[in-house]
Amino acid sequence: MLISAASRTLRNKSACLGRLGIWSQCRRRQRAAWRLGSVKGMLSVRVDRPAEDLVVIAVAGEIDSVTAPKLSTSLHRELERQPAVLILDLTAVSFLGVAGLHVLGCALDRSKTLSVALSVVHGEDSPVQSALRAAAMTGDFPTFRTVTQARTSSAPMTTTAPMTTTR
Repeated sequence: MLISAASRTLRNKSACLGRLGIWSQCRRRQRAAWRLGSVKGMLSVRVDRPAEDLVVIAVAGEIDSVTAPKLSTSLHRELERQPAVLILDLTAVSFLGVAGLHVLGCALDRSKTLSVALSVVHGEDSPVQSALRAAAMTGDFPTFRTVTQARTSSAPMTTTAPMTTTR
């Protein structure tokens, strides 16, 4: 009895959406995404160490409740090594959910405890920026548009003698 009621409800919704043309648009988009090889719930995390005290973690895909633990594991493993600078490149992230925001908050707290400079790289008007803005976390991280900018800004400062001028 429940199965037939559920299938009747689904058929009614499908018919309604079909009349509006929405159902077919959603199905076309879904098939196009499958052809491109994107799979919902997939996350790619790549760790690069271009210098002794610099770690760049590049993330691609969706950060949600399913994939956030993978990112958390990578972030905390690298933070435990205590590099001077850790750059989190989120330019290829297509979705950042609440679980992902929680991971970022925990990583920020841990980086402060370990004295690791944590920077986040994301595109302008990206899903990452939208999520950070919605969670009121935009000022919590030093953010950059490119990894190069983050590296330049986060480079360890060398102490030099103050410049003297003669008149």
